[in-house]
Amino acid sequence: MRESIELKPFSDKAGWTGSELAEAKSWLNVLTSDEISALTEMVRSIRPKLNNDPNALLALSRQEFDLGAFEPKLQAIYAELKDGKGLSLIRGLPIDDMPSLDVAIIYWGIGLHLGDATPNNPDGDMLGHITDLGKTQSDPNSRGYQTREAMDYHCDQCDIVGLICLRTAKSGGESKVASSITMYNQLLRHHPDYAQVLTSPMYWTKHGEHAHGEQPFYTSPVFNFLNGKLCTSFGPKHILKGHDLPDAPALTQTQLNAIRAA
Repeated sequence: MRESIELKPFSDKAGWTGSELAEAKSWLNVLTSDEISALTEMVRSIRPKLNNDPNALLALSRQEFDLGAFEPKLQAIYAELKDGKGLSLIRGLPIDDMPSLDVAIIYWGIGLHLGDATPNNPDGDMLGHITDLGKTQSDPNSRGYQTREAMDYHCDQCDIVGLICLRTAKSGGESKVASSITMYNQLLRHHPDYAQVLTSPMYWTKHGEHAHGEQPFYTSPVFNFLNGKLCTSFGPKHILKGHDLPDAPALTQTQLNAIRAA
């Protein structure tokens, strides 16, 4: 039997509600003309190194991407991600007037200054596209971003995840955000038994992306605690698919109720 963890509420700047986020301004960043010019100049310096091959970005170091006038704002954005509300929105980049490679250079350069890039799947995709590939989330080997279906609230399993909008959707396509800390505190307040059960390991599908001989799932709790901090990993569809796989136990009713409540 796994020893029960004593759960306590967490107080953190990232523990906001929707109304509090709407009133805040620290997470909204509109680019100035000087900052746009700096990013454009960065593109001009990087372009000759690529020979029109976006894969050549992988060989470039962080130091080669000179952010110029945009650097102070990105430092503030990093502070907001790490010690503030945990999210940031950048507006004003004239993407409609830019070649896709130029957009990739800016996006990659900003990402390198925020952290270390990691592949999104076993194929090694470093820049993935959220687009309808005709798949469905009911397929155990598909991912939500490969479908046209609405996705549940979830946490990507990395420190920072970035998205950039290349084309506005004809309909739908809205991104929604929620605070995992607020979710945890609300569960603890109203359904402490559900919060407790979510500290135990769940079975997550690997979406068919596993080596021969490996299990098609891995285990991870939704709520984990490291050095006094709350670490949340939540993917309802991943968990439901994982527990449906052979050799994985069926979810209990309490587990199902906890996932639905979260």
